[in-house]
Amino acid sequence: MWNKDPVLGVIGIQKGPPERRVHNGFHGGRTGMLIVETIAKVRRAYFPQKKPIKAICREFRLSRKVVRKVIRSQATEFHYERGRQPLPRIDPWRDRLDGLLLTNEGKPARERPTLVRVFRDVDAIDLNHQ
Repeated sequence: MWNKDPVLGVIGIQKGPPERRVHNGFHGGRTGMLIVETIAKVRRAYFPQKKPIKAICREFRLSRKVVRKVIRSQATEFHYERGRQPLPRIDPWRDRLDGLLLTNEGKPARERPTLVRVFRDVDAIDLNHQ
């Protein structure tokens, strides 16, 4: 589309793309899970409306991988559940860290240690454990 000036006619400068919203990590307040309505909208856009995958990705703010997965499968909902939260690195120190945090929680804000002091205490726990 060309900009049109009423006096000069067509000006040789194109309009830029429509204003883009800033991506904040969340897709319009939604979490990463696809819901049935979104899956239905993607399929309607692809099959009856014949929209390309790239346009669907822009419109619904989904990755091409997700759009392809929805189009190829017959599933009506996708979800992922993790069995347990893995914490292998802090497991050996977990009890001591919990104790340290509980002692600090009971103290008034002025008496709580600074971040540097907490780091030193955790470092001391680390040296004593090994």
